[in-house]
Amino acid sequence: MTDSCETKVSSLYAIDTEYSADSIEFFPFELFSSSPPSSLSKLGYFACGTYQLKLQESEKVPTRSSSLRLGRLLLYEVKEEESGDDRVEILEAQRIEMAAILDMKWSHQRIHDVGVLAVADASGSVSLFKFNEENNRLDLATNIKLSNYNQHDNNDEDEGETLCLSLDWSNRSLSPSAPISIIVTQNDGSASILTVDAQRGGMTKTRQWKAHDFEAWIGAFNYWSPNLIYTGGDDCRLKGWDLRMESFSPLFNGSRHSAGVCSIQSNPHREHQLATGRQAYDEYILLWDTRNMSCPIAEYITDGGVWRLKWHPTRGDLLLAAFYGIDWCCYSQSVNRNNGRSEREDKSLIASCSFYDHVVHLWRNNGSLSSLSSSIV
Repeated sequence: MTDSCETKVSSLYAIDTEYSADSIEFFPFELFSSSPPSSLSKLGYFACGTYQLKLQESEKVPTRSSSLRLGRLLLYEVKEEESGDDRVEILEAQRIEMAAILDMKWSHQRIHDVGVLAVADASGSVSLFKFNEENNRLDLATNIKLSNYNQHDNNDEDEGETLCLSLDWSNRSLSPSAPISIIVTQNDGSASILTVDAQRGGMTKTRQWKAHDFEAWIGAFNYWSPNLIYTGGDDCRLKGWDLRMESFSPLFNGSRHSAGVCSIQSNPHREHQLATGRQAYDEYILLWDTRNMSCPIAEYITDGGVWRLKWHPTRGDLLLAAFYGIDWCCYSQSVNRNNGRSEREDKSLIASCSFYDHVVHLWRNNGSLSSLSSSIV
């Protein structure tokens, strides 16, 4: 990648999340419900996950027994001035108290006409929330608690706490009738496959294996072939797996990363393209051709660690990277031209959240977004 990938943006709105914010996800579908007349048009909703370490009053240093990982699932509504003067508002629509949230993602497709949000938390649980478009609220549908992999092997109930660190859905490019799976990675280095029962709304763990020697920071599906998955860990390894194999050993065990692999996302618009990111002291994004994972086809140095990567919803040449949560919001808006005619114009917002100052920002780029260098696409 080259410096042409960079583009200037301006913050339109900021809101304090109180707890440290680490993940953010826009509702990816057009809303069924209509809004009452207003000078502000409803652009949609986004969910924000937070994390707060709470110590007991007698403790100054956190330990497993003395600290609690608290979290909130926050749902925000975004509105924008119809006149196009970049007046934007963020309104808190709902907050749900729960364990600290480490990752969350919307199902890429509606499930029985309902948007479903999967949340991975610090209690070792994965929860599914349905977005009720009649009252614009999240309703808990089901959850599942995953065990520590070492406990599974040794029958030892004191193998340590289990944190679910990341998740991804398999159904980005599948037909609506195809089986739906979620990959979940954990702090014990394991990865699990959950099968979602679309009819009954439940989840079943169908596979769990030791993927990495240390924390398995990230897991992701190949959106073009969901039997293929990728995991990255604190052991600086990027690995590929084929769910069709009975003997579960990695397809590749890449050591090109000099720091923990914290983010992976398959490009949903360009087959065979995969992006990965690394921890704060490494600051690299690598772009791969999945047909040959021996060496990346391009790399780009950032100004910080890359914990989140998001390809643009409709363009295969735009990629967002951030230390914590980040996501796109794409929509069309009526714009009055000089000739007096009104036309629809495609626009995009970027939402980001930061951990240490617990703030959510909405951004607009000041000009056209720059695409990735043509030499790597």
